Amino acid sequence: MAPGSYELINHTADVGIRATAESPDALFETAALAFTELMTDSATVEPRVERTMELKEESLDLLLVCWLQEILYLMDTEGLVFSVFEVRIEGARPFETVPRRPRLPDDRITTQSHFRIIETFCAAQ
Repeated sequence: MAPGSYELINHTADVGIRATAESPDALFETAALAFTELMTDSATVEPRVERTMELKEESLDLLLVCWLQEILYLMDTEGLVFSVFEVRIEGARPFETVPRRPRLPDDRITTQSHFRIIETFCAAQ
């Protein structure tokens, strides 16, 4: 179960995801689950393999794109499908930029068209 919520939205390229969550960690977990749901029913995936990723980027927007690209890369190259995500974002911004892995010739891509993270603050009543 995702710690946030998501919906699939129409997008000119294919399909988009609108995710909401209470924290950046929960947002990344929710986005990853929604991304996985585009390709399979995650409820049918039994967690057997654990992977740890350490990613660094200049902004949360770019970090999220990088995160989703890495999940797609593991799906394509190792046939892994994930159904549980645990994210911990550490450190102060700006994130350090690191070299990206080489792209495969037939890599699908997560695009940044209309991509942004919007932080909303709500005051408790």
